[in-house]
This record gives sequence, structure tokens and C-alpha cells, in this order.
Amino acid sequence: MRFLTSIIITCATSILFPAPGFYVWQRVWTDDVVSAVREAEAEGRHLCILAGELEREGAAWTWKRPNVPEHIWTNTQTTAVLRAPASAINDPDALCDLLLREITSFKTPRVQLDIDVPERRLADYAKLLSKLRQPNLELSATLLPAHLSRAEIAEVVKQLDYYVLQVHGIEAPRHRDDPYALMRPDTTRRALERAVALRHPFKVALPTYAYALTFDESGKFKRLYAEGFPGPTDGVKHRITAPDFIQLLPVLQAGHDIIWFRLPVPSDRWTLDMSTLRLLEHGELPVPSVEITTSREDSKLTIYATFHHQITLSDATIPLNWTNTPPRGEFFPLNGTIFKPVPHGTLPTNITVRAAACGRPTPVAFAILDDVRTRL
Repeated sequence: MRFLTSIIITCATSILFPAPGFYVWQRVWTDDVVSAVREAEAEGRHLCILAGELEREGAAWTWKRPNVPEHIWTNTQTTAVLRAPASAINDPDALCDLLLREITSFKTPRVQLDIDVPERRLADYAKLLSKLRQPNLELSATLLPAHLSRAEIAEVVKQLDYYVLQVHGIEAPRHRDDPYALMRPDTTRRALERAVALRHPFKVALPTYAYALTFDESGKFKRLYAEGFPGPTDGVKHRITAPDFIQLLPVLQAGHDIIWFRLPVPSDRWTLDMSTLRLLEHGELPVPSVEITTSREDSKLTIYATFHHQITLSDATIPLNWTNTPPRGEFFPLNGTIFKPVPHGTLPTNITVRAAACGRPTPVAFAILDDVRTRL
């Protein structure tokens, strides 16, 4: 049984080649992360893996390194990503030394820099990149649409084997009623036109995850999460802005080299799942839905809800179409499920379930049936 929460027209299917790659931003490599990486590797996807983040500790800079398994760097489709804050470019010589030491420590010949370089420092960034060039090193960097409008960008990309254009992002609103968006069609279109005009190899990074915004009781903006969103908290109001399939699909179909900006991992509540991305990669618009499935042992029934093709904070009210009328038995809600009161010994005919991770079945109720022939 499937309850549709919205309707989207499906386009004609067209397979996109090569298969888009993924960024792996996880700092802790759990079994879920390793499994997801292996699946992506088996499909021959390019992986850009966070290898180090430069952070300030007192007067010194230090590298924070995720616990990436050593064997990951032996994959020929792997790029090591080094992140640094925008302030690090204020001392380009010191940053150059830190980067050179880190790059030479890697066993991978592919390195990418992820630095939100201020537009006014692009000339300095170009000089920094020129000093990082080494024989047998593939050097790339992430860039933003605003970077491509500057004259200095030509010198920047000249130092790179390719760059990654991130067309998504969000400017934090002052108030929850102010407009905000994960992607802006005009910004994306202009950025892609400028990227093509540069005549230099590039990839387009597209989001798989939702940004979460938090507001206080008065509606004043408090914080923006791109990673590490803890979920709803008492006394704090939340909004999310998720990838818009109608905006993503034309970019995918335009023939650009694509890399998804976060690898889906089952334990990650705030990303789209692989089945959703595969539909988009084949030129289809996914249809958000909530599906009810069951497992049973004799008269004991467990009910699961799956939020397909969506990242949402919204609960869903779902009908339970029992084969018997009225359905008889005992009903026990799970994971925050609620239902209107029913007479004792009668099963509810609809439930409201809490929003859950995209594509992951979540147990929402347990029932003991009076009649083993009762079905959903």
C-alpha cells in the first residue's frame, strides 16, 4: 500500500554517463560509511573523500583527520579533499607550507582543495595553487558561482586539472518568514554559462542533502546546519530546505560531469537515498511517497513506514486498510506514532507517523491480531 504525499510528472528516461561521483564528508567511518563507499566503488564512481580539515588552535594551525581506512587511498577513483577556512588564505605562505606537507603525506596522486576563498583573494589563491603544482599530482579545487564572475578566475583555473562548481548554497535569512532557497535557477544558469565559457574542465556539484535552519521562538534566525543537524529540539523552531528535483534534473541532463555533494549513508537522516539519486541519473523525477509494509509471525504484526524520495520534517497521516471490518486486536504505537482513540480491542484505521530518513523502513507500530487472516 502506498500513500502519495505529492505528485510529480515523470520525464522520459535517459541514462546518464558517466555515473556521477560522490563526496564523502564523514569524519567518523562507521560500518555504514564503509559499506556505502564500497557500493559506490563497485559502480566505478569517482569519490572525493575528506582527508583533513585545517583548524586554528590558539596561535597554531593543525590538521584534523578523519579515520579513513588506509586501503581507501589505493582506489584509482579516489581524491583526497583538504578543507581550510577562508581566514587561512590571509597568510598564503603559511597555508602553502601546511598544504605541501599534507599533500606529500598522501598515498593518492589526486588532491582537491575545498576553501571558500573570498573573491578579493582570488589572485593570491592562484599564486598559492601554482606553488602546489607537482609532477604526477592531479590538483583540483571547489569554486562558487561568485568566483566565476571575477577576471582573476582565469588564472585560478589555469593552475588546476579541473575544478568543481558548487551551484547550491544558502544565505541565512534574518527571520523564518524571509525567503531562502538551496538552489536558485538564475544563479545556476549563469554559473554554468560562465563555466562553459572558461573552456576548462569542470564538474558540477549537486546537493543530496537538506540544509537545516533553526529559529528562536520569535522567529529570529539562530543557526544553519549543512552537517551534524541534531534534529528537532524543544524550544527551537526548525525548517529545512531540501534538493528540488525539478531544478536538479535539467543540470543532470545537460551533459555536465556531475558529482553529488554527499554520499548517502543509511544512518544519515538528512540525505536522499541511492534509489532517489539513481532515478534522477536516469532522467526521471522521483515521486515522494510514504509506503506501509509489514512483517508478521502468526498473529503478531509489525508495521513499517518508508518515506520515499524526500527529506522532510513533516509527519504523515496514513490510512490502514485492513481486510477485516472492523479489524480486531491490540495495537501498540512505536517511534512517536499517534492515532485517534478507538474502542478497546479495535485496530485504528489511520495513523500519523513521524518523519524519518529517506528510503529507510522505520517500525511505526506493533499489533496482535485476533484473526490471523487479517491483512493490511
